[in-house]
Amino acid sequence: MLQNDPIVAKIKSHLTKKVLSELKTELKKSKDNYINFWKNFGSVMKEGIHEDYTNKENILDISLFYSSKSKKLITIEEYLNNKKKDQNEIFYISGDNIENLINSPQMETFIKNDIEVLLFTDPVDEFWIPNISEYKKCTFKSITKGNIDIDKYIDKKNNKKNGEKDKKKNENINKLIAYMKGHFGEKVKDVKISTRLTDSPVCFVAEENAMDIHLENLLKKHKHLDQVTTKVLEINPDHKIIKNLSLLDFTNEKNKSKCAEVSDMLLNQAKIIEGIPLEDSKSFCQSINNLMVKDIS
Repeated sequence: MLQNDPIVAKIKSHLTKKVLSELKTELKKSKDNYINFWKNFGSVMKEGIHEDYTNKENILDISLFYSSKSKKLITIEEYLNNKKKDQNEIFYISGDNIENLINSPQMETFIKNDIEVLLFTDPVDEFWIPNISEYKKCTFKSITKGNIDIDKYIDKKNNKKNGEKDKKKNENINKLIAYMKGHFGEKVKDVKISTRLTDSPVCFVAEENAMDIHLENLLKKHKHLDQVTTKVLEINPDHKIIKNLSLLDFTNEKNKSKCAEVSDMLLNQAKIIEGIPLEDSKSFCQSINNLMVKDIS
């Protein structure tokens, strides 16, 4: 067939390289003009990262992504120029739109510590990521998967420890985690202390080698997946709700009942944020109603 002809393949290869070279020149010459082109054809271009092994890095060179800092389109080269000293990850988060991503609980510590995150709002982004192990010696890292360690990029000189107080706090949090694990059972993969959260009480994350949460929801929505996997529930030990729960005496039946209700609400909150359907919407609404009645009584 014609497409398998070696001459045609050679012409195709030459034309592809020529087009990519011209686009790179245009990007350097006038980024504003290039952005107009990218908004129309960017999705198609990024399919090449997934399908064209030979040119994937050249295509990535001229690809644009929204920045969590500027909310503008930037190249990965620009991201690397702005990264923290010794940072060897390219942090990213996937979702439907910029505003929702920036307001995601998983973004909190990155915003607080001025660490830029690329915002992937195009469904095709989920499919080319596995094809790129690294870019200029930096690895792509989803902030909604696995462990996040940004301590090495944070200035800790103002962080003060209060030995005994912190030890007691950790004991209480560990008791709460043990309770939640038993209470939730197979509804969650695990319960852990979060390094992502600064303002929200909880969030969901996927395991390191699992499918990204957004991709999983996308496949489920289009009926390419029967059901979503259980997630890791991360809790913020500095949030007032978590602090108060951790101080409860779980040997008291009334406290157990209270902790169960609040824990369920926190789990459902994490589901709602990620667009995961609730198992029992009526029960969730009833819990909210009960809290509102108490608040205005």
